[in-house]
Amino acid sequence: MIYRSNLQALCALVLFVGVHLGCGSDSGTGSDPGVQTGPRVVEGVDFDELFAAPTASEIASVLSLWEGRDVSGLDVREEAEGEVQLGSERGTVRVLSHVVDGNRHFGAVVIPESAAASMPVLFFPHFGDGGLDVLATQLLLNVVIDPSAFIFAYPSFRSQKLVFGDASYESEGSLSPWDGEVDDGLAFLNVLLETTPQADPERISIVGLSGGATIGMLMALRDPRIGRIVDFFGPADFLGPFVQGLVEQSLLGNPADLPGIEFLDEELIPQLQAGDRSMADMRLELLRRSPIYFVDRLPQMQIHHGTDDDIIPVEQSQLLAQALETSGIDHTLFVYERGVHSPIGLSGSLDRAKDFLSDLVVVALVDTERHDR
Repeated sequence: MIYRSNLQALCALVLFVGVHLGCGSDSGTGSDPGVQTGPRVVEGVDFDELFAAPTASEIASVLSLWEGRDVSGLDVREEAEGEVQLGSERGTVRVLSHVVDGNRHFGAVVIPESAAASMPVLFFPHFGDGGLDVLATQLLLNVVIDPSAFIFAYPSFRSQKLVFGDASYESEGSLSPWDGEVDDGLAFLNVLLETTPQADPERISIVGLSGGATIGMLMALRDPRIGRIVDFFGPADFLGPFVQGLVEQSLLGNPADLPGIEFLDEELIPQLQAGDRSMADMRLELLRRSPIYFVDRLPQMQIHHGTDDDIIPVEQSQLLAQALETSGIDHTLFVYERGVHSPIGLSGSLDRAKDFLSDLVVVALVDTERHDR
């Protein structure tokens, strides 16, 4: 059966690329809070201690924790197979499942009908707790890149659904934004490479939007096979002013209505206040969600952000670009005047992303030695 892009998929796409389009939303933080002097304590939480710059010991601790995680992807199963239209040709959709961290996890691989013996991989880590629709996601990426030139990888994440046609598959486990999700993504990448002989492990790229871009960065700094990232307005620093503002809102009883923030509001912050989680542990939770402190392990990047983004402030991407520059990582930052939290509102961004990825069809870009720096 061939699944074609239809009205339902298009509607899902509109929701997918940004429920918040920067049009009067009062749930975002807009810009970083102003600099304050003197000790800063909010509802008993010492912000100066919680959000101090990470130490070398803390960074080493996070790297050690990541190295100890098993992301091999076990007990792989093919759950379903179908077809989807990819521009002028068809593609095969394979829904795969595997076990990671004790949870059965689902994802989809899309392979063009004309697939060559060796093809680049385009990995898309979605974001938001609504799960992933394969049709809607493919519709989006058909705009970004020639759909016949890549093998596409679409993971769901723990506790979220993968939808393909009339079927729905729910991954096991509890929500774990920017942490367990990264393990899920890395494990699915390993499963894809093990089960898809056409996939070239030296030509892997990631396109991510918002929190999905953060997942992509965290995946890439842990896996040197990922050679290129397109980052649309992804948060990069959970110890900086942006997240400080979110934590303060939560402590004052007005949490931001943003995907992924419930892990702060409903789990981490209450545990910290109750004494069930130490300040040191809380800092590590935030640090391992912050790719900006590990930029020397990142690959070549293209970054897009709008000045009127009222969900993720543009300063997040500007600070990331500064850190990449300091570390000598090849990158380009595009800032769009009056651009909002959607690639549709960033004029020319999709064409730039397409150009950035197009030469992966013939050129391998991964520097496998960058993790040795």
